[in-house]
Amino acid sequence: MVLYLTFLRYAAIFFLSVTVMDMMVLLPTFMYGEGRAATALERITFINVIGQYYSTWIVFLFTVLVSMMAHIFIYFFEEKRRALAIKREKEAIIHEEDTAFHTVLVRGIDRDLSIEQAKGYIHSVFKTLLEEDLIQTHVIADYQ
Repeated sequence: MVLYLTFLRYAAIFFLSVTVMDMMVLLPTFMYGEGRAATALERITFINVIGQYYSTWIVFLFTVLVSMMAHIFIYFFEEKRRALAIKREKEAIIHEEDTAFHTVLVRGIDRDLSIEQAKGYIHSVFKTLLEEDLIQTHVIADYQ
């Protein structure tokens, strides 16, 4: 979910940047071109600047700029994805190590005790030793 929201954030920034630059650079270039626009819609497209040397170069350079921005967008998104993957990997390792460091296996419990009695006895022993640090106790029956 975090990765999807990150993608949406970076995509929104990218498309907002492209839209603002388009409105500031390309739209005036197309509108004030002296091409062969037959309709009002064609006045705001590349058709209106065909044959005009400098206007064509502006469109070309803008296309290169947008392509570079797309590559930058992909780069930042990939870096964020890698950072999240590394963070999740580290959290999993810490969680497993933390659980392993705080786990005790007790063998040799009287088999005549019920699971509830054994759990209650073990819980009371560790509760007196660890006080507030004891989180849970589990008893597994018929361990071979």
